[in-house]
Amino acid sequence: MTEGKLNIDNTYFTWGMTFENVLERFKSENLFSGWSAWKNLEIPCSSIADLNTLTCSFRAPAANRPVMQVSFELSTIKPKLFQKPYSPYVQHLTKLFGKPHGISKNGLDGQNYNEGYASSQVMYNCKWWFDDVLISLSVFGGIRNRKEGEYAAGLYFDWLNEKRAAKPYLNDFKNIESELVEDISEKRTIKLNYDLRPFHRNHYELKDPHQALKDEEIRTAQLILYTDNLFRTPKEISHDLSDSEVILFKSKNTDNWCLGNKWDFTPITSDSKLNYIDIKPARGSGGTEIRINDLIIHDKRDSEILNKLSLTIQDLTGQQFEKSIGYDD
Repeated sequence: MTEGKLNIDNTYFTWGMTFENVLERFKSENLFSGWSAWKNLEIPCSSIADLNTLTCSFRAPAANRPVMQVSFELSTIKPKLFQKPYSPYVQHLTKLFGKPHGISKNGLDGQNYNEGYASSQVMYNCKWWFDDVLISLSVFGGIRNRKEGEYAAGLYFDWLNEKRAAKPYLNDFKNIESELVEDISEKRTIKLNYDLRPFHRNHYELKDPHQALKDEEIRTAQLILYTDNLFRTPKEISHDLSDSEVILFKSKNTDNWCLGNKWDFTPITSDSKLNYIDIKPARGSGGTEIRINDLIIHDKRDSEILNKLSLTIQDLTGQQFEKSIGYDD
């Protein structure tokens, strides 16, 4: 390990590399096959930080966006007499990284280590901060198995400087955004029954997990990194909207209709994904939701307002909503 880099079986990973860069550099086609909103790549890996490992995984929000997490499955280390199962990992990493910046321990619901379903739980977690990278160790309540062997802990490297990660894409984002809103017309405002919220991601690893709501640069970086064609609603429009209103407008420069709320908007193009979801009550009261790209507009169950809005969008754009049923659970 060196500053800003990870030596993964003699191949260096550098923060800022996109998922596509990683695919090319590590020459692997073993893509994660389970459901995930993010891109995942898992490769065989023998060691990290002088600890034996089974695999290394890279996670990125999109193929052309930076990898934001690299994680490793740590091979089982048998503790010495009177040692806790997590002690060998913690002692080794403390020699490398210093004293942990945070520690948490969890009980195993009355089970002993490696008993019953204890391995599905995390019994010990600690973390270290290195500049804008959070390193965390999770030791499980027992030994887990996969075809590559046994592992009993995970080591995670999370890059949490979203402004730095998004910087290479900022100018393009602003240029597209400006073109969409430079000349607009045919504004239509629709009031919903429910208040909406700005797109943002919370990071509970930070002292202030909601900092994106207080720092517009961070929230802009999150739009760039984590969304598909979601942009900032212009202040001259936003100022006149309440939290429960959405706006439909025409972008003359691009000849696209756009839908937005007080904070975010998206253009509706031939490549856009339009979903209309009837959310049946389960634990909650249900609702109605339309999704265009990564813009989500939510209202009460059987919302006539959203039904009418979806029909209007279809008439104006020629794009059709795919209808589905969900459950409020």
